[in-house]
Amino acid sequence: MEENIIINQVDPKSFEFQHYTEQDNILISSSRLDTAFTSSTDYIEYYAYDENKNLIYPTSPNIQAVSVNSYSVINGDVCLYPSKDLENIGYDYGSYYSTYNFYRKLLNSDISNNYYISEISSDRTEVRLKSNTISDDLIISSSNEFIEFRSNTDYFVDFLLNFGKDQQCIANNIQLDTKTEVEPSVIVKLYEPLPAQFDLKSTLWVVQEISAPQAYNVNFPFSEFIPNDYQFILGPNYALNLTQETGVASQVYDYNSLMGTNITSSANQVKNLLDRKEINISVDYTNYENFIYFSSAYTRLENFMYKVGLIEQYQNTLNNVLSQVSDGGTGSLAYSESVASYTAKIDEIEKNFDGYEYFLYYNSGSEYSYPK
Repeated sequence: MEENIIINQVDPKSFEFQHYTEQDNILISSSRLDTAFTSSTDYIEYYAYDENKNLIYPTSPNIQAVSVNSYSVINGDVCLYPSKDLENIGYDYGSYYSTYNFYRKLLNSDISNNYYISEISSDRTEVRLKSNTISDDLIISSSNEFIEFRSNTDYFVDFLLNFGKDQQCIANNIQLDTKTEVEPSVIVKLYEPLPAQFDLKSTLWVVQEISAPQAYNVNFPFSEFIPNDYQFILGPNYALNLTQETGVASQVYDYNSLMGTNITSSANQVKNLLDRKEINISVDYTNYENFIYFSSAYTRLENFMYKVGLIEQYQNTLNNVLSQVSDGGTGSLAYSESVASYTAKIDEIEKNFDGYEYFLYYNSGSEYSYPK
């Protein structure tokens, strides 16, 4: 199946297909980092989208982002595995997008240890950051370290405020404030005004983008369904040593003769099979995982026991009617109406059993069927 998976690199913002030469397509799952990648300080953020570009991972409101570990670094190249990452989260057929962001952790913050916005300027281009999870000493030391790093580099170093769910804001400047308030805070100058969806107390972590983000469109083939729900029966045994005996063909029955039988249970069993609306897919009812999806196994059993209780109640009443024949005999109108009424009620319940109830009621050979 892996040979049929199609992976194409796309633009990480628009998810539009990019066109590469045949030589570049060989390296479609590799990306060269703009700087050295160190697993202790750097990480790769992973997001998955469906074919309509809706975020499908992570979707939990309590999880803002997820770092992926299924990669390898070979001679400066980070080798990614988009199809395996999708399979690991339960998507193995259809079309999806996988995006990868390459970040370096800053100010001692990460996905788990966040800052929050405590103040926003009137033009929304400056924010003050504080933290309840990062100690004051670490805020001061990590901020001073990053400020010194920016001042010593030969190029301009910008950074990002990462709000999770693949949402980031570009920041251009930073200042540590230890005088305005008792607890230290960090003042950040943004490249553009803070988007409206973020406000006071919005949580975030600070990162530096160390390489351009990568995105891939992954197409999984649909697996061909090959049914295997039939059994071959053996042919006749011609080796039997029988003399002066001939086989007798079994009696032929049509629908009317089957439905006209006095054996009520067998007739109802046939009616149940003939009146079914669902497709026979040979469900193994000994394992609840095969047929319990949106309902409850306990509720299904409760409903079945309720129906069995009604059948037993109607049957007991019917037995009493048969044993206590009135003076008018079995031909009386009251007797006939009572027998017909309770017989019809039993027939109706047994005829309308669903597949699981049919298994419980009629399959006496299984240890999971009724009344076991």
